[in-house]
Amino acid sequence: MGLFIVLILSLLLLNILLLIYLLIRKQAQQQLSEEKQRVEVVLNKELDLFAKGEIPRIRRHFKRDELFFEILEERVGQYKQLIADEDIVERLNVLTSLELAENYRQKLKARSWSTRMNTLYFIEDFKLAELKDDIWTAFTEQNSQRDETYQMARTLATLQDTRLLKKLTASSGEWPDFLLKECFRRYKDDLILEQLMEIDHFTEIVQIALLDVVTESITISAQPIFINLLESPSLELRVRGLKALVYFDQLPEDQFYIHFHESGEWVERMLFAKIVSRHRKQRFTEILIKLLSDSNWWVRQSAAEALVNFPDGLLMLEHVYKKNEDAFARDIAYQWLGQEVGDQ
Repeated sequence: MGLFIVLILSLLLLNILLLIYLLIRKQAQQQLSEEKQRVEVVLNKELDLFAKGEIPRIRRHFKRDELFFEILEERVGQYKQLIADEDIVERLNVLTSLELAENYRQKLKARSWSTRMNTLYFIEDFKLAELKDDIWTAFTEQNSQRDETYQMARTLATLQDTRLLKKLTASSGEWPDFLLKECFRRYKDDLILEQLMEIDHFTEIVQIALLDVVTESITISAQPIFINLLESPSLELRVRGLKALVYFDQLPEDQFYIHFHESGEWVERMLFAKIVSRHRKQRFTEILIKLLSDSNWWVRQSAAEALVNFPDGLLMLEHVYKKNEDAFARDIAYQWLGQEVGDQ
């Protein structure tokens, strides 16, 4: 009986202690919330003054603790999303450099993986170039997990670090294709064009990633490089060159690409048809009609699609359907005639 009473009293005491803990915790959270609201109100006023150029930086009466840094991160991020004025955005970048750089430098060395990752994201968002060397040191030490290493590479690329660019272009397969592209996309056009000039010295995986990124936004200065690719012994590189021609505003002379309609590779024949379709080169209609008999379905589809883009394309397909002796050509013509009539 005595043991039972002791057990009951122990449970009661445990519940009382738990209740006290929860009350203290709730009060602490409430105090933190109130403190955060108070700091937010004052800090918002400071940010408004700073954004207007009325004060050179946030005044020192703010305690630089984790609450301050957290609120500043949130508010600056919100400002940059809402404000399009480049001068204000530049001032905010200066502010983050003044207030957050040293804090982030310490957090890059934190034992917590999530802390280091979040810090890398913030450095990238705020473009804190003064932390490039710190990130590069951690990157080259290769003591990090794969995800963190990849994010360090992305952040360095955003910060236009040329050491990383040199390392990526020297890759022989150690960096995955998707990461190469993500990093190349972050670099400014002039740096990427410089790499294009040296493309013959890179491995094929780097060449392909670089060309895929440049193809997304082709400049006039890059066009000769893609035209030269059409003579490459590598099928992958020739394909990148042909894909680029699809998006050119103006095609080079016929001699550079007309022979691909007779290529032994179906993908090159298909891309020839897509080039003709995109640029509406009606002088190639006879070649397109010939490609309607191609052994590959994708080539036939692309050729038929190109013909439909011409003013008299349906008439040509109708003639093929009625007169052509090739079953492939008649079948693809019938499909497109039915589809176009149905869409009208």
